[in-house]
Amino acid sequence: MPVLTLDAQDRINRRDYALDYALKDKLSTGLWYLCSQYPSNARPRAEGNVRVHELAVAYAIGLFEIQQAEYARLDLEPEHFAHCMRMLANRVTGQACPPRVFQCPFDLQSLQDDKVYRELLANALSSQVEAAIGAKADRPPARDSRSAKQVISDHLGKKKTARQLAREAHVDPSVISAIRRGNKKCGEEALERIADIVGCDVNALRSKP
Repeated sequence: MPVLTLDAQDRINRRDYALDYALKDKLSTGLWYLCSQYPSNARPRAEGNVRVHELAVAYAIGLFEIQQAEYARLDLEPEHFAHCMRMLANRVTGQACPPRVFQCPFDLQSLQDDKVYRELLANALSSQVEAAIGAKADRPPARDSRSAKQVISDHLGKKKTARQLAREAHVDPSVISAIRRGNKKCGEEALERIADIVGCDVNALRSKP
């Protein structure tokens, strides 16, 4: 099964930590606001609560979209991409049933046994999977018109050296030089790491200078 490269996963862990935090904050804020609409002597329940369902499902969709965007960047065959999307939906289900939100006025743990919520969650993620697969099938593989030399040069600019890029990609500096000359001097896994770092389709690094 194709998986995200270590670099892509690390990028999710670092860059999308803020997005995940923002999703949790939005969910928490929505739940606290919802709680404030109840009388002070009432004990609001998450189970069977339509508005709680809506907020929790929106949180799950946000989680899915974060990582789906990373998979969409990879040069995966349609059937492999579809498999990854289904596995991702399963993973998100585990994260969103129940959502792990701190200082929440509702007992979200009860959503785990809430059949209505679980069905809504499953349907929402199924729709996300179908939409992602459909978009992948309708969109031709992206082809970078730049040469390998241009791709590397554009990424390096004035802030990073080829040696630094090599260190980041865990390859010898000579590999970066070879790619810029239009020669492939590394395995597919290393080439994919470099493409992931510089933000291009891996085929662009196979082009002549």
